[in-house]
Amino acid sequence: MKQQSTSSSTSADLLITHPARPFASDGEHTPWIKTEVIVCKVKHPLKGYHAIVKDVLPLQDTLSGLRITAQFTHMNPANPFKTSVLDYDDVVEALYVALISVGGLCD
Repeated sequence: MKQQSTSSSTSADLLITHPARPFASDGEHTPWIKTEVIVCKVKHPLKGYHAIVKDVLPLQDTLSGLRITAQFTHMNPANPFKTSVLDYDDVVEALYVALISVGGLCD
């Protein structure tokens, strides 16, 4: 019988999950168009880079069945406006949090 480790999981052990039908469209509207994402696939040459979703490609032979066309936001004079087709499971939505000082609590 194999014993499970009781130590906390590392970032490599974490599984990124997505909604079952993230791009379920209502005809012409696709929710993730113009959404900022971050490439998170391990050992991907563009891991950590931010991009904007330009198109969603359904019915793909991937686990999620989706790929996205993304335009990267970093500056590269040799290849401005670089776009790439990425598997939906290799990106996460970029979210930002603003920290504010409220009545001296953060002073």
